[in-house]
Amino acid sequence: GQYFTITSTGVYYFNLYITAQPVFTNVPLSFGITVNGLTPEIDYKFVGNIVTVGSSIYVCNAHGIISLTSGDTVGLKNLTGSGTVDVLFAQYHYVGDTEKVSNCKLSLIKIA
Repeated sequence: GQYFTITSTGVYYFNLYITAQPVFTNVPLSFGITVNGLTPEIDYKFVGNIVTVGSSIYVCNAHGIISLTSGDTVGLKNLTGSGTVDVLFAQYHYVGDTEKVSNCKLSLIKIA
């Protein structure tokens, strides 16, 4: 699905891990965490050798603290370029014929 639901109010540590290829020249990869479908408050930009398109693969990590309430829905949007696209969780693609891999992971750990 494109979001998951929080079951316990609190403060959470998040880890965002993404591997992706740039599709626009000189435009950084950009992702944001959504809460209850709202526009992300923080836009995480990942910049590398973005002069070439299609030949570079970025490995991107972001970490932070976020307060969430029971019942909140949490999602991830790809904000790269001029559009916003919901990132689907548990979405896999195949490497070769058999290896299933995920190119995006969002982890939450309740810390308070």
